[in-house]
Amino acid sequence: MSLLGLVERMNRARFEPYVVCPEEGDFLEALLERGVPALVRRMPSLRGWSGLTAPLALRPWIQLIHRYGIQLLHADGTRAMIHAGLAGRLASVPVLWHVRVLGSDGLLDRMLARISTRVLVNSDAVARRFDFMKARSSSDGPTVIPNGVELESFARATRDPVLRRQWGLEGKFALLMLAQLIPWKRQDLAIQILSLLRKRGLNASLVLVGEEVASSRGERARLEEVRSTGVAINVDEFVAGASGIAAPIFDRAGAVVAACTVIGPTGRLLTQQDDLARWVKAAGDAVSRRLGFQPG
Repeated sequence: MSLLGLVERMNRARFEPYVVCPEEGDFLEALLERGVPALVRRMPSLRGWSGLTAPLALRPWIQLIHRYGIQLLHADGTRAMIHAGLAGRLASVPVLWHVRVLGSDGLLDRMLARISTRVLVNSDAVARRFDFMKARSSSDGPTVIPNGVELESFARATRDPVLRRQWGLEGKFALLMLAQLIPWKRQDLAIQILSLLRKRGLNASLVLVGEEVASSRGERARLEEVRSTGVAINVDEFVAGASGIAAPIFDRAGAVVAACTVIGPTGRLLTQQDDLARWVKAAGDAVSRRLGFQPG
């Protein structure tokens, strides 16, 4: 069940949802179309935080909690939990941390799990990321809530021989994986499963279906800008007050193998943005040529 479906079906007589998004995009627009109060607030990482900057970064979140009378926080993912969890702890509001990915964040997992009221995961596999919680006498580990299926969007269909023929699946066992095409969805594990099935004599094929990495309107526009200019620019994305400009470095086959980057104080970098972008791109192009890349 998606977050959009959850807030859409929520009993508004008992609950009044407010959603904070890290950027504008299709999801924000969908929320507003359904009458769900939503706003945009950046969620930078912990890098660069200190005893002085952390209270300043958390103050707007605490103000939001008090302004809307929030009684329960739901943090979807690690980045959201960094902000919601710390602000909720300071404002004495319970926080649910919802985790959906296998990859551990090391010590950060332990810190965030300790300040959360409850950790929610979507599978037993993801629950193993929090095995350390079982060693604490006061905790029995995360709560597993498997992902649901929106039956209005997905329903059992009859076999389509035309589609199976188009996809080369006639007479084969079809293994289908629906997930965004990003590394941490672990399509590589599905490929390993396919290999094991074939070794056991099963005539199987794998079909991967998913969105491109840039799934929101804002991300797609940003990706197109990078493709047209040849450089990527981030402003205060990882550390408040620090920004960067990067250009890709290509190998002989045209694959991106590295990047040439310049980082500096935001004010100084933005005032020299055009010149720096031109120099960074020129440096990236020069290294690419040394690696055998031929543009065009």
